[in-house]
Amino acid sequence: ATFAIQQLWNPAASGKQLIITGLNCSTSVAGTMVIFGDAAQRLNLQANYGNGCLGGSAPSAEMRYELSGGIPPYALGLMASFNCQAGGTQSMPLSGPIVVPPSAGLSILCNQFSSFVVSNFEWWERAV
Repeated sequence: ATFAIQQLWNPAASGKQLIITGLNCSTSVAGTMVIFGDAAQRLNLQANYGNGCLGGSAPSAEMRYELSGGIPPYALGLMASFNCQAGGTQSMPLSGPIVVPPSAGLSILCNQFSSFVVSNFEWWERAV
């Protein structure tokens, strides 16, 4: 049994902060979606992603994913958790932007075994 984790990762050498202004997610099974600051880079790099600067240079951030054997520790803090129905899309309202420094990430997981998670981060980057 595994837990699916999606992550927006900011590499150490990026020289930028990620400014997250919105996010939404969905899951294949009903469960609790957990959004947390993450100090661990997830294993797999995802292709075909972009930031909110259309026509700009390639983003420094990386979309990553992993199938984990357990729920990881919330090293940089639990940001939110909410119930999500199978196949439904849930948006997380933000009262302000989330800033992700280099060598950190924002991750989303579903607390149910063998789930599939799809997420969309709305973000832009600025120099540190």
